[in-house]
Amino acid sequence: MMLNKTLKFEDIITFSRASSATYWDANGVLQTAATDVPRFDHDPVTGECLGLLIEEQRTNLLFESFDIRSGPDGSSWAGGDPSSFSITEAASILSGGTAYRHENAGQLGSRSRSQYLGAFPASPTACSFLIENVDAASTVLGIRNLTQANWAAFCTFDWATEEFQTGAEFATATKLKDVGPNGGRLFYFTVVANGVEGDNRGVNIYPSGTGINTQTAILHGAQVEQGAFATSFIVTPEDSSATRSPDLVEVNPQSPWLKESEGTIIAETDAFDWSNAGIIWTFSDGTSQNRFEAGVLGANAGRLLVETDDVQQTAVGPVINNYVFVTSWDDTPSATLKYDEFEGSTARPFAFPYDHLYLGCRFDGGGYFINGHYKRFIYHPRLLTQEEIQEELSA
Repeated sequence: MMLNKTLKFEDIITFSRASSATYWDANGVLQTAATDVPRFDHDPVTGECLGLLIEEQRTNLLFESFDIRSGPDGSSWAGGDPSSFSITEAASILSGGTAYRHENAGQLGSRSRSQYLGAFPASPTACSFLIENVDAASTVLGIRNLTQANWAAFCTFDWATEEFQTGAEFATATKLKDVGPNGGRLFYFTVVANGVEGDNRGVNIYPSGTGINTQTAILHGAQVEQGAFATSFIVTPEDSSATRSPDLVEVNPQSPWLKESEGTIIAETDAFDWSNAGIIWTFSDGTSQNRFEAGVLGANAGRLLVETDDVQQTAVGPVINNYVFVTSWDDTPSATLKYDEFEGSTARPFAFPYDHLYLGCRFDGGGYFINGHYKRFIYHPRLLTQEEIQEELSA
């Protein structure tokens, strides 16, 4: 993550997060960052560094999310009795963790591991899973309406075709490794669905499908959270859910270049889901009455906003994943979303200096998180020419 030509991340950024959090390292291993330690995330498939990961607060509702074992020590997960599975330890993709090999006992159909999750809220339920195959023909993932005894989502993954045969409208599948920690193909699955608000819900994992068989798959971990998309995994203990605190990133208020009355910012970012509102950065005096921010309005619409004296000026344009946002200002800000045919400007002057610059969240350091990565963030305390901007972008 580049902040400018000379200063390092720790010299210029104040970072905080009141909990631990997970990220992928360059070797495709799931690591855990301690409290207040930033996460420089990687693509688990290619090993490419994706940048600084910034996420909102989320809670994994599951108990023992990376400990799907059998017996009384695994009682959070129903369905671990010997008549259903032979369950043994296996190597885990989570550093320091343990995965569990589930060999179907072959006595009955529809053998699953499941947990009760309380009532459906008004918002979607997002589930994510890390599963490694041994010899299973299929794996089924479901979000169950326990009140009505039907499925909000029922998704059957075919290991031969590596595609969902049912429930594809609710699910995604990403192959992380052809050779996982135990020699099998390791996949990351997500399932997102809405249920009937107030009805009881549960999550089910059928490691080797719903038929009677003696096949085997390895369960590494799982997550259930409230939201329209899945976020990074949260490891939970035996007797409770767990919450990941938000990543709060602010440029050090003592940085002298925050006091400049003109400048240029180049921010290259991605996001898990651009259809959700999120803020790329905010200049502010700490209030909503005086702010200058760039972000995503929702429904894939980019936004540049200036607000002073409770009057807003905005410019809106389309967004695609993985884009560069360039903005410059003196009396009047202007912006360009590179690669997106979006150009907008506002006509309302605004007062500088502002003494807060937040990255990936709103004017007060909370809310409307980008839920993605900062690949680079470059600040210049002066107006750059188009030639200079192109030089920065090609560097």
